[in-house]
This record gives sequence, C-alpha cells and structure tokens, in this order.
Amino acid sequence: MLAAVLLLGVPASASAHPLHTTISTVLYTAETGVLAVSIRLFADDFSAVVSGRPAADPRHDALPPDSAMFRYVIQRLEFVTRDDRGTPIRVPLTWCGAKRDGAVIVVCVRGAARTLRDAQVRNRLMSDVFNDQINMMKVTRAGPRHTLLFTRRDGAKPLG
Repeated sequence: MLAAVLLLGVPASASAHPLHTTISTVLYTAETGVLAVSIRLFADDFSAVVSGRPAADPRHDALPPDSAMFRYVIQRLEFVTRDDRGTPIRVPLTWCGAKRDGAVIVVCVRGAARTLRDAQVRNRLMSDVFNDQINMMKVTRAGPRHTLLFTRRDGAKPLG
C-alpha cells in the first residue's frame, strides 16, 4: 500500500525508478593515506547527465567516456582536509574506472591524504538534475563506521 501511495506522487518521467539516489562507499586507510570511493548511480540517469542525451536513448547501454564521467564526479564530489596550519586543502581525486552492473554504473575514484582530521565532504552528485536526489555515503575509517546523507540543499559535512 505504501509503495502505491509513493508511486502516485511520482512524475511519469521518473517511473523507471521513483527514487533518485546514489550510494557511495568511502574507505580511508590511514597507514597508506589512500581514500577510496566507490559510487553506485542509476545508469540511465547518470549516462543522460554525462552525455547530454535523453535517458530513453538506447545508446545509454554503453558507458559514457571515462573522461566525461570523471569530470562530472570531481565537480560534484569534494573532500577537504586541513594542513598543519589549519588551511583547507581539497583532496585531489584520480579516476580508477567505471563498470556497468545491470541498471547501475559503479564509478571508482581515489585520493591521497596524510590525514582526514577535521575533514569534510560535499556530495552534490545528480542534485543538479533531481530535486529529490538523496546521496548516501557509507564511511569506513579508524573508529566506527557511519553513514552520511546528502540532499540537494546540503553543504559540506564532517567526514566523521
């Protein structure tokens, strides 16, 4: 019953999947200073945004070019830490690939950071397209795991 109620309020263009969400897994290994991020995005939505073609375009069965996917991700996903003097430093991200997994594209980016003390993250993936976008980040680093949720209006949040 709840599903029926939720679907009634969804525009026809979003009926393929009424939720607009990404799920990211963030793993930071202090010993190596590696920040690894895996992002799961709906393939049709992500391909449409990156390629500029409509989501119904059959060419979305193929992955967009890596350079276009990477450019989109680094413009909307940002990790910021601080140096010894407290000056904010954006963690540069590098591309480590993408693959199609059914209705999802899994994107991988990595960064190098000496520390994530006082680090913050901003996740605006797909928020420029969907008003109801929710981005979930599962963060694993020293200490307990935790989850961050981002909506369109959210700014940077402590990485925890």
